[in-house]
Amino acid sequence: MSEDEKRPPEAPDAGTGDDFGRPTGSGLPTPPCPQPPEMPPTDQDHVRELRSARNLALASSIMGPLSLFIGGTLLSIAGLVCGILGLRKIKAIVASDHTSIGMAAQSARRACLIATVFSGIAAVLNAIAVAIMFPIVLEAMQSGDFSAIYPNQSQNPSSTWG
Repeated sequence: MSEDEKRPPEAPDAGTGDDFGRPTGSGLPTPPCPQPPEMPPTDQDHVRELRSARNLALASSIMGPLSLFIGGTLLSIAGLVCGILGLRKIKAIVASDHTSIGMAAQSARRACLIATVFSGIAAVLNAIAVAIMFPIVLEAMQSGDFSAIYPNQSQNPSSTWG
């Protein structure tokens, strides 16, 4: 074996040819780069989108009522956003005229609409509660007297917490 046979092959110069091995400036037109064809959405894509929309509706239907018990304005707003996103996904599925999952999409649309309405009502009620409680909490923080927040508290502490 000679020295030339042991050497790895050299890469061609970058400026000597195009991607097809033709020298640049050969006068031949370069073929256009092929673009992959746009595939229409399949049943699996619609089923995946419908499942995602149903999960958003479920999250919205849990977040709305739960925010009323916890008193979380942000939780009710998050539920409202989930409901709106779910409605948009279902609207896109129904608009695609895909009849194989049309009935399931209509059922999910109804559930998502109800969850969005409940979350919206919870957001309004929580916003009203915040607007009512904000001046009281602000005054208690400024004065340092937090007994104003709970006016029905007895003056004598119980022996348990004494």
